[in-house]
Amino acid sequence: MPPPAPGSNDTPVAERWASLPEDLIRLVSSRVLAGDLLDYVRFRAVCGSWRSATASPRGRGVVDPRFHPRRWMMPPEGHGLHPGHPHLRGYIRFLNLDTGTFVRAHIPLFSDHCVVDSVHGLLVLLRDQDSAVRLVHPFTGDIAELPPLATVLPQLGTLLDTLPAPHRVKRLAESICASASFSGGVITVMLALHEVNHVAFATALDQQWTSNLQRRIRSSGSEAQRSTTGVSLDPGAGGGILNPDLTCRSDWQRHGATGSGHAPHLEDVRRR
Repeated sequence: MPPPAPGSNDTPVAERWASLPEDLIRLVSSRVLAGDLLDYVRFRAVCGSWRSATASPRGRGVVDPRFHPRRWMMPPEGHGLHPGHPHLRGYIRFLNLDTGTFVRAHIPLFSDHCVVDSVHGLLVLLRDQDSAVRLVHPFTGDIAELPPLATVLPQLGTLLDTLPAPHRVKRLAESICASASFSGGVITVMLALHEVNHVAFATALDQQWTSNLQRRIRSSGSEAQRSTTGVSLDPGAGGGILNPDLTCRSDWQRHGATGSGHAPHLEDVRRR
């Protein structure tokens, strides 16, 4: 007896869903992705045909703004825990600000990185050993490499000369507000360096940061206004993941917050 024709009443429901036209699958997936990245990941996991008809976020998580986790926040966990703490075994909690859902992501990078800010839900990390700045997607593990923050120091003149050389980068990192643009596959990041009242720019193709010394950044409360372009720099803008006051390890320890460390992967995300 021949198998039932696709779309007939005798075809199992799962097969009928799996045989949806690809253009319809892509349309539905785009609506799902507009709501939340992890819902999109779950959508792609339904069956092989849905997965093959839609774009994978992995490998595109940083460069493609569609896959940025804008509505997710990394809350403190308390008990003196900070990102990279051994008791966390490389895991970080994230909270969806719309649904209240908690997930855990495995991010081992925190073993030798600290967070200086977040932009569009991406983590801006600073590597301990060489001050390399990295833009990291917490759920896909994608990384955009940016120049070491230390490359901006020669452009600051004598502004940090009162500090010992090993402490200058750390002082800059204690008060940074980041912004980023993603156009034509080029990632451009701007760092507002509040400690010295200057702005630094770099792309993922640059070897060093370029400091804009023409105008000062005037801060008022949590918002800083960059008068050279009229861009408002708000630590909470762009779906920030962090409490802007809890950035590097020492800050988390001081405020009793949480964290962890390793390169994140989607299959490592767990619903709490």
